[in-house]
Amino acid sequence: MKKRLIGILLIMCMLMTILPVLAMAATQEVSILSYPTKIVYKVGEGFDTTGLKVVKNANGKETNVNSKMNFYTSKTVELTQGRPFTTAGTKVVELRYEGKKMAEYTIKVTADSDTAKTDKMKALPALSLYKVDYRNPKDAKELTAPNMWSNWNAPYRLSPGGDIHGEIPWGTVLEATATDGMWIKVKYAGRECYIFHDKASKVSEPDIVCSPWAKEQLKYYNGYIGTKNEWPNAKNDWTKAINRGDMAVMIFLAFNNGEAPYQDDMPFYKKEHFTDIKFNDFIDGKNVGAAANFLASMGVIPSGGKFNAAGNLTYGEFSEFIIKLSVYMDKYYYDGNLGILNESGIKKFLIGGDTSASAKITKEQARIMCEKYSCWFWETYDMQVEATHGGSLMASGGTFVINVGLGKYPNQPYLVIDADGKGELSNTKMQKFKVTYKKSVPKFNKRNATLLVDDTFSMKLFTIQTENGKYLAIDGLPQNGSRLITQDKEFLWWINSNIQGGYAAGSNVNIMVPGFYDQRLNASGRSSKDGTHIITWYEENKWRDAASDHDYPFNTNFTFHMVNGPNSNVPTVPTKYLHGVNIQSYPTKTTYKVGEGFDATGFKVMYLDENNGGKVTDITSDYKFVTSDGVLLTQGYKFTTPGTKIVAIVEKDADIKTLYTSAYTKSNHEGKIFITVN
Repeated sequence: MKKRLIGILLIMCMLMTILPVLAMAATQEVSILSYPTKIVYKVGEGFDTTGLKVVKNANGKETNVNSKMNFYTSKTVELTQGRPFTTAGTKVVELRYEGKKMAEYTIKVTADSDTAKTDKMKALPALSLYKVDYRNPKDAKELTAPNMWSNWNAPYRLSPGGDIHGEIPWGTVLEATATDGMWIKVKYAGRECYIFHDKASKVSEPDIVCSPWAKEQLKYYNGYIGTKNEWPNAKNDWTKAINRGDMAVMIFLAFNNGEAPYQDDMPFYKKEHFTDIKFNDFIDGKNVGAAANFLASMGVIPSGGKFNAAGNLTYGEFSEFIIKLSVYMDKYYYDGNLGILNESGIKKFLIGGDTSASAKITKEQARIMCEKYSCWFWETYDMQVEATHGGSLMASGGTFVINVGLGKYPNQPYLVIDADGKGELSNTKMQKFKVTYKKSVPKFNKRNATLLVDDTFSMKLFTIQTENGKYLAIDGLPQNGSRLITQDKEFLWWINSNIQGGYAAGSNVNIMVPGFYDQRLNASGRSSKDGTHIITWYEENKWRDAASDHDYPFNTNFTFHMVNGPNSNVPTVPTKYLHGVNIQSYPTKTTYKVGEGFDATGFKVMYLDENNGGKVTDITSDYKFVTSDGVLLTQGYKFTTPGTKIVAIVEKDADIKTLYTSAYTKSNHEGKIFITVN
């Protein structure tokens, strides 16, 4: 009897141990794809569940179960649709499915007095200016209450104490309209927002004063730029003429991607060409001597005699030097493949002011001409150099399917547009999108808005359209949770690769609205489930090691797979070989019927060995084809099921079992094609 009792007790203990696990397993079938959109209320407003999407997965089929969800605050108070809030404060809302807690989120309820406090902040005098202070998070201590100094920049909010929607780079001058001592209400990026008062200092004048035409060209700065008539006595007056020393530094920065010359840079350029300035002579903290002698060695500016750093120069001379810089880059960096800027190209830069050849060039003219040159250079580089040697480029335009960097590669969900014209994820279907390159425009360094030194890489702007011609867009200015929509009006996207030359079809990119580098297109909640909303969300610009900091906000990368080329399902190919592996042509046949065998006819891979006299070797047999679901496609392999497959071209020694889980093979396959089986 005693043994039987002990046995019963053991069984009961085991059941008590596994019951919570069973309960958890049951709820794991239910997934929250998106939360209610409204998170800020006023006392008297009713609770709103709009935006909620909860699904239950049973036997591979998802069913919407929003109706089975309940919301509770303070553990016992149920929030039903439309129930008014009677007290103010921050509240934690529990989401329960069939009585069991699944998740929680936070809302804020403000009283009328709170709203009055926000609306009645003390107005500041007209044109009150504040400048975001510099702070290096590597060595500076944190501030407290509230702690908003964890990065270089000033986080901005759309209400005092609200969620962060982006950051304002240090050095940005802002027009402020009101303050309550803790918060400042400022104008930034086309809207009013709030920053922590102690993150900015009051200044008596803007950092930049220029002509109205230049202010329009510099609007990507997002902060306050003054005009000459408003600030006639400002120190940094860009309407004034520059001297030859300024010219040398500005053109060298345009050549060297915003990096100033260093003493040990390019030793073969160290020949001194002038009698009045040595290689490392500094003027006003700038290495004018190095810049001038570098440019003279390159043939960009005349050499010999006196350089005359303090002397003025004309608009015609500066334009000529920019043209000669393009000649140098074309000849010595790109073997004649880049192309040369000419006077007609300079005119297309639409520089304002007096542009006659004999006129003294102003700082605003010179600065904007250098920026336009950089945009021209990178645009031409992509179109003339990368496309020639690398084949398919997004800048070349085309039709793509787009997936996101969530889930296990390559079985990652695709971007699709739902029946309501809004973006979401799908694991079962693809949609085609037409991508068109429109133009390149300047951008500033997101950690330094002083407009003194920049990385000079431009923003490449594209349109993305559905097959029926609708433009993918964001309704209004992007903020946390803004839905991806479609519309009839053209909408420009900044598609940004993290590496230069990373605009090849198939590369990982970020998608942003121009001017909002920290509001990036993303998948709601980082979910890869079907129906997950595609939204914009704030990505923090923080100094820390993202790989080891698991709380770092992970941004979804998007991958564009080209589906049109010579025969509509394969990418374009390079017209010139680079040293190494070059795909010369893809398989001709890409559309099959069930029962037909795979045919690799037309596929050819060549290897160019520039270290062996330019010898070219056919290495086609070194490669094989593997579908996204891990099937090796050998010649004659018979297709048994219909559908569309992404087919990767990989080295023949690649392990198929680990092919799509290996970061190495993910980033180093030689190409992709699409196979359609009907």
